Amino acid sequence: MRIRRAAVPAVMATALAVPILAASAASATPVTKSTVASRPCDRPGPWGIHATAVNLRSKPTTSSKAVGVLYKSHKFKVHSTSGNWVNLTDTTTGIRGWASQTYVYRDVYMCLD
Repeated sequence: MRIRRAAVPAVMATALAVPILAASAASATPVTKSTVASRPCDRPGPWGIHATAVNLRSKPTTSSKAVGVLYKSHKFKVHSTSGNWVNLTDTTTGIRGWASQTYVYRDVYMCLD
């Protein structure tokens, strides 16, 4: 009876240790850029306008001259970013200018794993 009582905890400890060792070996695999980029939720999302209309400015400041308006229904192409500003061209009207990233920004994909 004493041997059986000692054997049960030893078997239980071994049964619990095997998945832990297997999990730590699996998580030791290095994550490379190609592994991360292969998941669709890790890529950057599309640019979008999250307001009805956004002023396009000649320079990336609020005090610069407004050169046009980018409406939510318009298509646009992003050229660069600078701080909290996006340099873009409204492909509907052909106007190029700067817009605040408060209103024009990339959507974010979320991984649920």
